Amino acid sequence: MTSVSLRNLTVGRRDSTAIAGRRGGFTLVEMLVVVGLVLLVLVLMFPAFRSMRQRSAQVREMGAARSLFTAWSQYADANNAQIIPGYKNGLPAYDEKGDVIATQTIGVAAARYPWRLAPYLSFNMRSLYLDANLHTLEELEATDYSNYLYQTSAYPSLGLNTTWVGGDENQGGFNSAFQAGFGKFYASRLSEIKHTDRVIVCASARGIDPIEGPDAPMREGYFRVKSPNFTSPQWSAYDPNDAASCGHIASRNGDRTVVGFVGGHVETKTVDELRDMRFWSDLADDPDWILKPKS
Repeated sequence: MTSVSLRNLTVGRRDSTAIAGRRGGFTLVEMLVVVGLVLLVLVLMFPAFRSMRQRSAQVREMGAARSLFTAWSQYADANNAQIIPGYKNGLPAYDEKGDVIATQTIGVAAARYPWRLAPYLSFNMRSLYLDANLHTLEELEATDYSNYLYQTSAYPSLGLNTTWVGGDENQGGFNSAFQAGFGKFYASRLSEIKHTDRVIVCASARGIDPIEGPDAPMREGYFRVKSPNFTSPQWSAYDPNDAASCGHIASRNGDRTVVGFVGGHVETKTVDELRDMRFWSDLADDPDWILKPKS
């Protein structure tokens, strides 16, 4: 009797242990099902993650636009309401040490707005640059100061509406002969802009610096943005691989562009919305307006 009971008890313990082992683990099929469910959840959540990243990038760039506008306004306040020239050679620009920019790097760097606006940013140039451009500048500042000065001038995240606000010598600005034929078409003082709620100061930009050559990689940043029309149409279909296709406008924030206006507000617009010339020139009275010679 006793031996039989002990044998039965031992077998019972083994069966119980086996059952417990089977209950405590996963079969291969069960593991594959769990992995599949996790992957499915990640796939479903990916658009939400992407949207969150785009929204975060957009918020940062809108902050950069506000910083730029503040400095742009302070320049005008300090210069009797004169708007900072958009692009002009021969103007002084200095680094934080007070050294002349043009003597330290390629002279054209001083013709662009970043270093001429730098004193009104307290030389906090990082506020104008985002993501990869910012990392590049931080490396150059420590290793190649001359190149740092030049790259800073070329690739701020936001480009100025140089043709119509402030003037651009590459598009008839500061040229008496051109103005004799077309009239004074760009604003050089704040009082000359009547539609402050709609005229663009700056916008998300991208480009390739001509000095670096056509084979240089396109960067998410550029110092100027051009309007859809000037004396003739300038834009074509938006091509993400061709910065000039839409005047260096960058549609990188969920297919939207960050835009800062003369009135001080910052919004986002699509490229198609920005084809309206009334956003660019205070003179424009039609979306397809073109600058024409004086009659």
